[in-house]
Amino acid sequence: MMAYLKMLPIITSNYSVNVYLDLKDAAIFIALTFCALLFNMRKINGNAQSVYNKKRIAGNALMTSIALFMLYLWAFGKLMPLGVDEFLVTYGPSFLIMFICMRVFPLRKEEESVYNDSKSIIVEPFGRLIYNRKDKKWFGVVPNLHPDHNIELSIGTESQDQQIDDKVELVKKLASDYDAIIASLQYLIFKRFKNTNFEKSLDEIKEMYYLISVDLKPDNKTWWLVMEPDFKVASIYNHYQRFTMVDREIVWANFDIDHHISSRMV
Repeated sequence: MMAYLKMLPIITSNYSVNVYLDLKDAAIFIALTFCALLFNMRKINGNAQSVYNKKRIAGNALMTSIALFMLYLWAFGKLMPLGVDEFLVTYGPSFLIMFICMRVFPLRKEEESVYNDSKSIIVEPFGRLIYNRKDKKWFGVVPNLHPDHNIELSIGTESQDQQIDDKVELVKKLASDYDAIIASLQYLIFKRFKNTNFEKSLDEIKEMYYLISVDLKPDNKTWWLVMEPDFKVASIYNHYQRFTMVDREIVWANFDIDHHISSRMV
């Protein structure tokens, strides 16, 4: 703070500064900084903020508190006894620079959280799901789909008021068919790399890949399934395998499956 007070007159004029500060002044500066920070924080409104915005909020609060503190010092005679005109000439440009910085570099408008004011429900046996208004789907990281870890579950709907009991039953059926479905997906991955430089045995593929995401679309027939490579297993296969399943038939993947698709899995 002292360095700032000494630097401003050097930049803006040839005046010298005499500052008389005590503990009360330090407390006032801290209070001004805190109030300015709270004032700037009001712009967050519960939205997730980028690193840029967090820096702008802190910077704006600091510049505001410094400006207010300078006015306080001048008003109570703790700054050198300047007249109004001398004060404006000495510190006016610095206040102007602060104002310009706050206007030219405003906070970026962050998207409102898609989960603000959203409904949440408890779906047995999977647990809590929260409605994502933007994507129109219920979402949660849930147990009881995979035997060993939680899975991202999404259930598409037309609105958050739509009943999803029938959709939950489809997810339960998927859970009961889990072993057969995953075995078929892992077999497709195995066939993808067979007879290539990256060939692995089926057992190795089963060790490498597990289901991480299940997304049931609003038509109640289409599923998006994502297989993730297990980070605990040493492997060069560090990319996701994505599949589209209609009923129980794989109709698409993010690799060529034309020669590997069987009729139905279950």
